[in-house]
Amino acid sequence: MDRKIVQPKQIIVPGEYELGNQSILKIYFRVFDRGHGGDLPPVIVAHNSIGNRGERYFTLNPRIVGDYRNRVQSYINKGAEYFLLDGNHRAVASALTDHPIDTLELQSDEDIKKFRKMVERGELFDWEQESGSLIEIVDDFEFFCWEHLDEMMTVEERVKQLTSNGDLPQYMTDKYLQDKLI
Repeated sequence: MDRKIVQPKQIIVPGEYELGNQSILKIYFRVFDRGHGGDLPPVIVAHNSIGNRGERYFTLNPRIVGDYRNRVQSYINKGAEYFLLDGNHRAVASALTDHPIDTLELQSDEDIKKFRKMVERGELFDWEQESGSLIEIVDDFEFFCWEHLDEMMTVEERVKQLTSNGDLPQYMTDKYLQDKLI
């Protein structure tokens, strides 16, 4: 398990454009905007090298698996190193306020055990993953991305879409654009 600070363009998010609970995003945005993002637990990521690039699903649709592999490789070529496993709202709020993203990189099954102990001690937020296998968790992430290939993107791309499409409160968009102009 390794704690790292990364940029929004380095994290691939699954194909779920909608943020769901905007109230949580508003809270996290305020925390980051007031300079207290470091008080929040890090987002959870895994390095892209852990995934199998759709090998498990190759028999389902070889063409789409090939498209998925090409898409992931194009992100890797542009500097994306990680898959976002948990912490979507925190990652978006961090990017909206022009802060790098604090991450906890899971690297092994042993890290998942350590992570769960940290949750029990209140150091991290709860995580709804039942599997104790990091490879299985990343495979599930990749399958979701594979099923929503056209919606897979980086945190940076997601924030740009959310702000340009008017999907966020105006004050968040204004803050994001203000930081980009400076």
